[in-house]
Amino acid sequence: MKNLAKTICLSLLVCLFLPSCKEAPKETEVKTKKVLYVTHYPGNFHDYKEQEAFFQEYAKEANWDVTVMKTDIGIGYADLRRARKGKTEADAAIRKKHPRHQNYAELLELLKKKDFAKGYDVVVYNFCIAASDDLEAAHNIMEQTRTNGVPAMLIHCTMHCFWPTYRNGTAGIIPGNSGPAKTSQALVDKWTAKHLDVPFPAWGDFTGIASSKHGAHTPITYTVVTKDHPAAKRVTKDFVMEDTELYDNLYKVDGVIPIVSGQQGELKAVAMWECPQGISKVIGISAGHAMPDWTNENFKFLVIDGIDYLIANPSSNAN
Repeated sequence: MKNLAKTICLSLLVCLFLPSCKEAPKETEVKTKKVLYVTHYPGNFHDYKEQEAFFQEYAKEANWDVTVMKTDIGIGYADLRRARKGKTEADAAIRKKHPRHQNYAELLELLKKKDFAKGYDVVVYNFCIAASDDLEAAHNIMEQTRTNGVPAMLIHCTMHCFWPTYRNGTAGIIPGNSGPAKTSQALVDKWTAKHLDVPFPAWGDFTGIASSKHGAHTPITYTVVTKDHPAAKRVTKDFVMEDTELYDNLYKVDGVIPIVSGQQGELKAVAMWECPQGISKVIGISAGHAMPDWTNENFKFLVIDGIDYLIANPSSNAN
């Protein structure tokens, strides 16, 4: 018995001093933040190629793994803008091939693919498809967040999309919508013919704060109105952005949390906000029109910290 006890003690002492007997230290696992960035080249009113380059710089600083979902019609932004006003045969050929508001047709097809944001921690939309009445694309975008639970950040002209679904028209929306959107009876009938029990995809309800127009290209003074919001944690005082646009607030849905407001002359509006959408949420930021915004450090802070906030808090406030 004494020999057995002595053997056990010796074994315990050996394990104490031999590294192989110790529990290996656990490495801290850092989860990769997967971001889906959706855009289209070149954009009718915004240089989305240049903006994406800046977003990629933001991503390096924030240590995100970014996947870009985009379409490219193969014409530079400056060339397309020049062709819109040009009088040469070459300009006319470009206008004919790429009519205004129609160089995003391929993007709409991508946006109709089921579960396109699946597997990502957040989806960031930065595009301008104002005139589109593609109800299936609008609905599928909403489904990525409302049903699939992928939080979304909507940048600038993303608020001015699918105008026919909420801004243009007089028809009342079918039951299920949370905002006072207006559309045409023809669109309502088109939707209900296929989706009788599904709310009409009013884009303004999805953005949380609907917008119908913007101010002139003059400086805007921004003020943080919810100072304890994580998305605004690095913005400590009022700041100004030059030569940019302030979007109006046409209407708000329930649950909107204002984060930043903007003042441009007499126009004052919420310029960044959070809003629950189904099981997840969106953050809208109406800044980001052109490069003076993207090179502004406070805009960068709002985008980075807003996206990190969504990744860390993907669920709706109601859940």
